[in-house]
Amino acid sequence: MPYGNNSNGTSVDSFVSALIGGPVSHEVDVVAVHERLAPILAQAVRLGDIPILGSPAWVGLPEDDSRWRHSVVAAGYRWAIREWLDQDVRRSASRAISAADDWGSVAQSIRRRNEYFTENPWAQRVVA
Repeated sequence: MPYGNNSNGTSVDSFVSALIGGPVSHEVDVVAVHERLAPILAQAVRLGDIPILGSPAWVGLPEDDSRWRHSVVAAGYRWAIREWLDQDVRRSASRAISAADDWGSVAQSIRRRNEYFTENPWAQRVVA
């Protein structure tokens, strides 16, 4: 469903697409992010403190102060690092869960239990 245009004529559809992301892979290569953004952030630091995106200090920056754009870059850098760490944690948790039990046997046991209760409804526990 198309969303139309916002007040400045920009397509809201393209904005939504940008927020959702492009390729299906959600893997974040933090080294590539660092290689591309570190030079921008190094230049930004020379201009002065970079306020946190959305903070009162950031909101108060004038339009012609390039630090507000640099804070967006810094926020992207922080997001990439956080996402990279999270994907490592998710991968480790997934492997731990996978190794925790014989999931084929668990599924078979659940299936047998459900079949038994379907054939023997009198055997199901009823909470009074």
